[in-house]
Amino acid sequence: MTVTWTVTEESSNIDHNEIRLDGGSWVDVGTDTAETFTELDDGTHTVDVKAFNEVGMSMQRSVSFTVNTGVLFGLGYFEVVAIFAIIIVVIGITLYFLKVRKRH
Repeated sequence: MTVTWTVTEESSNIDHNEIRLDGGSWVDVGTDTAETFTELDDGTHTVDVKAFNEVGMSMQRSVSFTVNTGVLFGLGYFEVVAIFAIIIVVIGITLYFLKVRKRH
């Protein structure tokens, strides 16, 4: 996941940016305006970016996003119910045909 941002400062220049993931430690990324996070677990994550100007003032913004690496749309409620329903239908059809076969 690559996070990019834009910083504008009218009264002075940007000194540096800091970023953190999920409330972790702040990382100084200099004047870069992008950071890549790898090996993120499924679930909701929050990225905070803080920009500092030359006089030490800062402004912080946050964004949250969800990582979902499951098949289809991830193994959420709908997918789990659908998988169990398919399994139950297949078992039901199999038992029906086995019962019909025994009668003949």
